[in-house]
Amino acid sequence: MAIWHRKPTTEARHEALTSFGFCAILRVIASVFIINILNIKTMEWENKTKMVQLGNQRYNSDEAKKEFQEFVLKNIDSFDGQAWDMFCNLVDLIVEEMKKDLDFWKGVYIKIKDVDCNDEKFGFRSGMRIAMIQTICEDELSLS
Repeated sequence: MAIWHRKPTTEARHEALTSFGFCAILRVIASVFIINILNIKTMEWENKTKMVQLGNQRYNSDEAKKEFQEFVLKNIDSFDGQAWDMFCNLVDLIVEEMKKDLDFWKGVYIKIKDVDCNDEKFGFRSGMRIAMIQTICEDELSLS
């Protein structure tokens, strides 16, 4: 029994490419839709680097500290796991110092209280620091 293969016509190739392109477009639309529905947050890499730079400069002056805090509060809605990891390793967890910046920690606590510090995306150190921030905000700063 002979199996005949027919060479695809230009029209068939065009249809295949179009349907592939259409499927790719549908996948992109679906992923954007899912991200929006699930409210998955992502912070742009440029903003993460900016946060780290500001965090490393916050000891230089009160203005630098204020700039870091304002940046964090402005961008905290877009924090993803990596941004939380960076943030929790930038800040000092000294209760007396945190009490001086109560307004800042109120804004942070509103968001960080919902972060699952046991999530496997966080390493041991970051998970512990997130839990410490949550505990300090609740027990020492009375923000709960």
